[in-house]
Amino acid sequence: MNNKFAERLSEFLREEKISQRQFAAAVGVTAACVSYWRSGQKQPTAENLYLIAKTYNLSLDFLLGVRDY
Repeated sequence: MNNKFAERLSEFLREEKISQRQFAAAVGVTAACVSYWRSGQKQPTAENLYLIAKTYNLSLDFLLGVRDY
């Protein structure tokens, strides 16, 4: 996985005006975990990616930077 996820996550949170804490609570992780993801220091697990996609109705292709939709 590359930093495209970090870029897409930050872009999504900014555009939707969702705080890291709100996002973390919605997907069941800590705000610190979201911060690591956004900075590219850590990558989400497959389960976390699935929960993010399902919770926010986003495609995995978009989250991973495979497609721009």
